[in-house]
Amino acid sequence: MLELDEYEMDGIAKLLHIAKRFADRGRLDLLLQASGKDAILSVETYLELEYDLPCLIFEDVTVQRHPEDDWRMFSERTVYIMRDSLLSRFDQLCREYEATRGILPIENPFVSTLEEAVNRALRMNSYSYDYCLYDSLRDKKGPKLVLIVDDEFEAYYDIPDALFSILDICKDGIDHLETELARLKREAEENKRKVIAFPKKKNARRRKEAA
Repeated sequence: MLELDEYEMDGIAKLLHIAKRFADRGRLDLLLQASGKDAILSVETYLELEYDLPCLIFEDVTVQRHPEDDWRMFSERTVYIMRDSLLSRFDQLCREYEATRGILPIENPFVSTLEEAVNRALRMNSYSYDYCLYDSLRDKKGPKLVLIVDDEFEAYYDIPDALFSILDICKDGIDHLETELARLKREAEENKRKVIAFPKKKNARRRKEAA
């Protein structure tokens, strides 16, 4: 009988937790591909996968390691710069909504909803991490989510839940924004049709002849 210690059991439990989240999204194949054909259910497999998890969820992820050779820093950090078509579409519709309503981004309820969702999702069971959400007004390349984790970070298993839920909020927000923009467009067209044309004034010559 295989004997496992607490450390090994914990790693396997985290790996199963992650696998379940990917399976629920129909993306288990991506996880299996990343783990390799010879991977087994073990703590080693979990440790090999944990750093790559954001790259398996968002479509475009740049990973930066800081510092590389900077001895002045006390701890190393991994920075994930994440972009996705759902986040980009949500951002685009937010800009259209603000232009249509004549409001500022800070007045946009859809923006507030996403920011609150990001804050909730990224309450992970560890410390030594930070994050920031950028819209297209702050980054001309387009919206992005930046996640910064120190070496002491121990909640990589929370990342799938967090990032998948953020993309869900984007998708739900896109549906609501498209519906709202269509409604505003219909209202604008109806208001145009309701405009009553003022009667044309008789020309001065006719008034003179009548006198």
